[in-house]
Amino acid sequence: MQFIKCIASKPGLFENVTLNFSNKVNIIYGKNGSGKSLLAKGLIETIWGKFSKKNLLWDDTWNSIYIEVLFQIPPENKFQIRNN
Repeated sequence: MQFIKCIASKPGLFENVTLNFSNKVNIIYGKNGSGKSLLAKGLIETIWGKFSKKNLLWDDTWNSIYIEVLFQIPPENKFQIRNN
């Protein structure tokens, strides 16, 4: 699976961030408390949370976060999922 694009928003932390991923290694960096772990958990839960009963984020967190992910499963199957 390859991530293509992610749009995320969390008021007060990061707003309307668009990440365009390359087909190689992607590194997300920032200061402590800037939302890197929240974004990573949100990406995982947005995609795999539909198939798993385990939640990585509290329900209260999803009341203020929006994540939209576009990903591809080779060769050419593209999917877009939103979670908020």
